[in-house]
Amino acid sequence: MVPVCGFWLSAGPITATPTSLPIAKAARSPTSRPRRNPIYELNESVPMSRYQPVRIVPPALFDGGTVQTPGSQRRSAITTDKGIATTLWGGIFIVEPGAETGIHHHGKQETIAYVLEGECSVRWGESGEYCADARAGDFIHVPAWLPHMEINRSAEHRFVWVVVRSTAEPIVINLPDNYWERQLDASAFTNAGELVAKT
Repeated sequence: MVPVCGFWLSAGPITATPTSLPIAKAARSPTSRPRRNPIYELNESVPMSRYQPVRIVPPALFDGGTVQTPGSQRRSAITTDKGIATTLWGGIFIVEPGAETGIHHHGKQETIAYVLEGECSVRWGESGEYCADARAGDFIHVPAWLPHMEINRSAEHRFVWVVVRSTAEPIVINLPDNYWERQLDASAFTNAGELVAKT
């Protein structure tokens, strides 16, 4: 335990513990009435116990023991497994140079990603018919249930995303490698059947 910025910091996900820090008082004239702030107690110290604490998870505690997709690596940071009271999931997503992930989706979860480094292509759709590129500084939104894959076309540089998902439990549904081919075949079969029916 070491004091930093007026807080005691410990190993593991870091929680702020309140101390008796002085609260700055605004200067006022003798005739002015003092203003009361409802979030302060009578002794003018901040009642931290009313709120969930801020949690800080350093990179050394990122956990690769979460659900994975071939061709990539996920490292969880903000999870209920770390004792963090949250309805979200947060972590890092990495794809090495020249690699691509398997086709997958995240069930009912929506995903927001920030491209921290590198460039990537995201392919998606009922039969993989759409593709878009993203690079460092871009945000990405992946809707729930959407089959997709990530592709690193660089032979030298990995890409890294910071990822936040809309539920606390990680959901990863890995699909067969030929999933999109099968969808195309099924679509062609359906279209052929409709054509025969019309004739």
